[in-house]
Amino acid sequence: MRWECLEGVEAVRARAAAWDNLWSRSDETSPTARCEAVCLWHAHFHPKVPLRVIAVLDGNELIAVLPLSSRGWPQVGTLPSNDWVAGGTLLIDPDRDLTRVADCLLEGLTHSPFIGCVFRGVPIDHAAWRAFTDASVRAGWHHVLQPLHDIGTIDLTPSWQQTETRLGGNYRRQMAKAQRRLEAAGKLEFVMRDSSVADATGSSWEAALREGWELEARGWKGREGTAIAQQPGLMAFMARHAAALAGPSRIPDHPALATGGVGDIDDAGQRVAACGVRIATLRLDGRPIAFLYCWFGKDCVFTPKIAYDESYAECSPGKLVFYWNLRDLIGDGHWRLLDMAGPLADYNAKWATGAYAATTLVLGKPGLQGRLFAAAYAARRRLRDWRKRGPTGASRGPAGNTASDQDQRAASAS
Repeated sequence: MRWECLEGVEAVRARAAAWDNLWSRSDETSPTARCEAVCLWHAHFHPKVPLRVIAVLDGNELIAVLPLSSRGWPQVGTLPSNDWVAGGTLLIDPDRDLTRVADCLLEGLTHSPFIGCVFRGVPIDHAAWRAFTDASVRAGWHHVLQPLHDIGTIDLTPSWQQTETRLGGNYRRQMAKAQRRLEAAGKLEFVMRDSSVADATGSSWEAALREGWELEARGWKGREGTAIAQQPGLMAFMARHAAALAGPSRIPDHPALATGGVGDIDDAGQRVAACGVRIATLRLDGRPIAFLYCWFGKDCVFTPKIAYDESYAECSPGKLVFYWNLRDLIGDGHWRLLDMAGPLADYNAKWATGAYAATTLVLGKPGLQGRLFAAAYAARRRLRDWRKRGPTGASRGPAGNTASDQDQRAASAS
């Protein structure tokens, strides 16, 4: 077992087939952790610094990767991920000795130019991240754990009848009332576009995605200047990123890869787990009034973005499109879990059947410089929390206007 550092997007892309096969074997389900999605993220958001990946190999087989972008001076390693788009994360083959693999990763990280790392929003209780954190302690790294929030999940294996019973009669009546009010205003329909399913009508999921961003821009995000469609560079990136998630056959630089019905076939002829995007739209007389952008990997669905027409806010279009999408997923019968891909809050807690903790893990290299880095980060967080609470100790509310904050507001329309 040995570690190796891949530097630069092209060097990383050369390992795309092995990377995606590792993703398929790993416990990670989000397709944003696949190779091309990580490369696209880095090239758009951090083009002036090299993408570095600490890779662990057993013979010639790739068994772990830790992708690292960087920021600031002195250099600090970060995951290629932000509030706009979830990105790369730690991948380890779960059939290997996690302790040995994690120790090897830390040895490679020790030889990196970073004085420390900030891994924001990681699922710290997942086996790979637990093993990596334990390895950092053994290697003498200084670390800080900063809890962020819980992310809600929904079990998709019960029947729709069981799910409705769990939601309760009052909630079902609210959804039925919202539906009746919209149907009184025109022809109401739920339309789903899935990148893994051919559409006989000729409509594409790409067109549905563009339509969703335009709907977002007509609402409060547009007034605040934070809508994706208002930023041409970001709009183009989101289109490329969605195409990467839709499957290897849509990635221009990898013509040898072909999309299969239940998965993909890599250039070594091996089966790779399926992934893709799913666009759920609520339409009234043909016009979109609510939009839900999802991506899926293996048997899990993620719901990172939502938008709705504010002129119908009293009819809860955001909640209704989520409700109908959930019903459609359960009706399919082959999905296991829905990940809400954002903080558990009042508007979505009703749906959740489970949750997991998202945490910021801060690591400082062994030695004085790394210790000072970790201590400085912890002190800065305490100061930020104090300012947020104010002199009375009461919370002053949201400290920023991040994409996740915005999506919470969108989904809470009622």
